[in-house]
Amino acid sequence: MTLEFRKDETKGALVVMADERSMRPTHGVKKGCPFCRGNERMTPPTVFALPYDRLRGAPARMTARRAGWRTRVFQNLYSALKRKGRFAWKDGTAPAFGDHEVIVETPRHAELFQDYSNQQLMLLWETYRARYDELRSRKDVRCVFIFKNHGAKSGASIGHEHSQITSWPFVPGMIAAEAAKSKKGHCVFCKLLKEERKNVLLESGHFVALCPSFAHFPCETWVIAKEHKRSIRDLNDAEAQSFMLMLQECVRRISGFEESYNIAFHSAPKGADFHFHAEIYPRKPIWGAVELGAGPVLNTTTERSALAILGGRK
Repeated sequence: MTLEFRKDETKGALVVMADERSMRPTHGVKKGCPFCRGNERMTPPTVFALPYDRLRGAPARMTARRAGWRTRVFQNLYSALKRKGRFAWKDGTAPAFGDHEVIVETPRHAELFQDYSNQQLMLLWETYRARYDELRSRKDVRCVFIFKNHGAKSGASIGHEHSQITSWPFVPGMIAAEAAKSKKGHCVFCKLLKEERKNVLLESGHFVALCPSFAHFPCETWVIAKEHKRSIRDLNDAEAQSFMLMLQECVRRISGFEESYNIAFHSAPKGADFHFHAEIYPRKPIWGAVELGAGPVLNTTTERSALAILGGRK
């Protein structure tokens, strides 16, 4: 099995070669789903679970099933990154060193993110924050990236709602590019909040959801902190609740347009300034040769049309 970072010097790109992930099982129904409560033995051991009050201080990996967990975390059985060996480049390759965990968002197989109760949303947020803190505290970690795939076209192999969290010994290219433009006082996202006011879909006291004029996907939506917050760790409880409720409402609206979507949570790399936000990509189109071979993205839905579709401003 191969698990390596590889540099594509021709395009300045990075590839994670992880052929073991081709063996991932597909589960579209409840029977045999490894993410359902009662099937914990089908996954690696639990490393974190909520709520704490039911765990009664015992190790989560020992008590998750008995405790009646609401969220559960374990190492991805088919990891793209593993804590094995030592990270070092040699001849354009390096071990794919890092963490790759699965966050099961709910014990209920058919429950969708857009239908979670406020309590479930906040348990999920607490899980995100706890695992973000744990992974980011490791000396060899430069960046922690949380993401969610939902639906057949998103890359998800299991239908039960879940997210994933990864740690990296370097800063991935897109995050590095954003960090370079996110310094407070000269922040591209602070500027974006002012320049794209006409494209606002939703707004609360702490966050704005907008359909950017340069979106790569039809009805692509970003949820951006109004204040210059660096990471999920910088949000207080009220801000966290505002963020999760707005993210949920965006997903609710997008699901009426396209079932499959991805969410990318963008937080600061270590030692960098940043502007926390989440990007939601509805996966209606299939990219062709122009996107894959030349670079420019063809988007057939303008921000004006996206706002109309999602119920925003006309």
